[in-house]
Amino acid sequence: MNLPIEYYAFSGAVNCITSLILGIVVFYKSSHVKANRIYAYFCFSISFWSLFYYIWLSTGQKPLAEFFLRTCMIGVILMPSLFVHFTICFLKRRESFKFIAFNYIASCLFMLTVYTPLYATNSSSFLVFPYWLKPGIIFHFFLTHFVVIFCYSFYLLWKDLLTAEGIFKNQLRYVFLGILIGLFSGTTNFFSWYRIPIPPFLNILVALYMLIIAYGIAKYHVMDIRLAITKVGIFFLVYALVLSIPLWLGYKHQLWEESVWLMLFLATTGPYIYTFLRKQVENSLLQEQKSYQKTLKQASYGIGKIKKLETLVKLIDRTLMRSVGIERCTIYLIDKEEEDPVFNLTKPNNSIPPTITISPEVLNALKRFSEPFIIEELVYHNPDNSDVKQIVEFLHTFPSEIVIPIVQSDKLLSLILLGKKKDNTVYTNDDLTVFTILASQAGLAIENCLFIEAEKERMLRESTSNRRESLDMLVSTMAHEIDNPIQGAIGQAEMLKICLDFFRHHIPKETMDEAKQYCEKIEANCMRVSKIVKAVENYSKRETGNLKLVTLEDVITPFHSLVPMIQKKYKDVNYTEDIEESLPSVWAEEIMIEEILMNLIENAYHAVIHNEGKKSVHLHISKKNNDYIQITVRDNGYGIASKIKKQLFQVPTTTKGSSEGTGLGLYRIRQICEILKAKYGVESQGRGKGALFYVEFPIHNKISKTKEPTDG
Repeated sequence: MNLPIEYYAFSGAVNCITSLILGIVVFYKSSHVKANRIYAYFCFSISFWSLFYYIWLSTGQKPLAEFFLRTCMIGVILMPSLFVHFTICFLKRRESFKFIAFNYIASCLFMLTVYTPLYATNSSSFLVFPYWLKPGIIFHFFLTHFVVIFCYSFYLLWKDLLTAEGIFKNQLRYVFLGILIGLFSGTTNFFSWYRIPIPPFLNILVALYMLIIAYGIAKYHVMDIRLAITKVGIFFLVYALVLSIPLWLGYKHQLWEESVWLMLFLATTGPYIYTFLRKQVENSLLQEQKSYQKTLKQASYGIGKIKKLETLVKLIDRTLMRSVGIERCTIYLIDKEEEDPVFNLTKPNNSIPPTITISPEVLNALKRFSEPFIIEELVYHNPDNSDVKQIVEFLHTFPSEIVIPIVQSDKLLSLILLGKKKDNTVYTNDDLTVFTILASQAGLAIENCLFIEAEKERMLRESTSNRRESLDMLVSTMAHEIDNPIQGAIGQAEMLKICLDFFRHHIPKETMDEAKQYCEKIEANCMRVSKIVKAVENYSKRETGNLKLVTLEDVITPFHSLVPMIQKKYKDVNYTEDIEESLPSVWAEEIMIEEILMNLIENAYHAVIHNEGKKSVHLHISKKNNDYIQITVRDNGYGIASKIKKQLFQVPTTTKGSSEGTGLGLYRIRQICEILKAKYGVESQGRGKGALFYVEFPIHNKISKTKEPTDG
């Protein structure tokens, strides 16, 4: 290709300016990253070579031309050592320090000979170049080192490219493509050293080579490599025409004045042509991406209308999975706002922990990085940031590429983890922008759903409390009204016995004895009814909040009076109990423990009523250890599914039908246990395998060593 020497000088100037600017930008933007810092030095070495390459071709004096050509080779000598060092740091490989040091020492030795005949001898003209040196003995060793080291770097990149995944794989593609272009463009200069008639017409591509690698190490996530290559290709095509047509006109027909005016015209219209072609390419390559981004935006603005948390989470998951086409979407929702908040997984997955606890340090770090971020990029650009290290350590068990923290009112409400796309394309800046909108709207929607659910629970508690107070008042009144005639019947039975005794001489003895027996039965039955009424009345009384020392014996007697009422309601149940004697005291109110016993027993009776075979309920009260007294109620009923165990003691969870129960009995147990600092829970092997409910009261002397329960 017979190009004028001005073209080669021009290519040197372009490469010099491009490499210098890139080196400065990379160095000052991310010099804290070792790989970036070394790459900046590599850029400076290319800029140094290109500068003296331009000066060499611009001078007309042989001694100066030879001096500038030797000087420009200093930059070339440094290139292999710098690039292999960059490659090792970039790939995070643990190559020997001796290997890196050997390359720099070799480069230094070559530089010491660059102005001697050992490196190069007298110049002569070749092709369009008036002065090109001939290689000396050392030059052959330098060229061998150059080729071997660049090929080794090429091999390391190719090896990692085959096994890399996700975003890092896309980054490697940029660097690999860059070095491929660089080897084919820059090495064309070596042909002229050996007088092989292949001109270095690809020199101009060194700038492209540097741009691609710099783009790959600095901004690799924002653009698919297909789009990047296409855009750069369009840029070079447009400006190649802008520059080459006027140069050809001036060189071929010596119309330099006309060529300058043509260049000005083309340079003015070039940006418009480039912008038009770039938009057409983007619309073609990113059509699918823009489509799902539009869907995500529409969904983001629609989720605020959803009032149910479960529906909201399903919509977010379905929208991300289907529209973006990702392999995995993991959503955690806050469960407990404590010092170390607990988050629950919204969709069962055996490979991911169902519950996670986030420490305050990680929580604060996620709040500071409140916008969606790519994990690899976060690490790459903040390698020494303590917040980033904590986040990465926390997320190392989760297979994800993007993290979307849902932060609202300075609270982390949810954590969304996205895997890679199914088509292996990368996430772009536009993706992150859409995810940011989604996170903002989702935060408002989740907060709204949580508020609505909390308000419903509060209203239910208040409603239940009001109903309970009304019912307690009704039961107390009814018990009083029932007890009055019962007491009257007892008194009348006593009077009847006195009357019978007064007429004992006028009534046969057999008739008298029989009448007295009837009176005693009436009196006994009335006393039994009165006793039950008293127990019901006591049970209906609200606890006062004045805790005192209570023994289980104080509770069992009135409890036994109420059990027959349950037994009449649920028939054919084999009820047994095993109550240890002389149990230690606990801080409580009798009515509290009695209420726990009644709720546990009735819950167990209900669980077995539909059994076709044996129906059994067993109460066991004993001293568990030196710290707790344990009440357990075991049944052989329908059992409990593992997924609702944690919800059983919360309003309004119940395993009964909607017409049979509200779940408030177990919730009431939870309330009392929280007052008494008692433990509670349930054990079950699953559906149809029965259940065991337990409550453990702290023994009095163990409480006093720490802190007694607060009143009420």
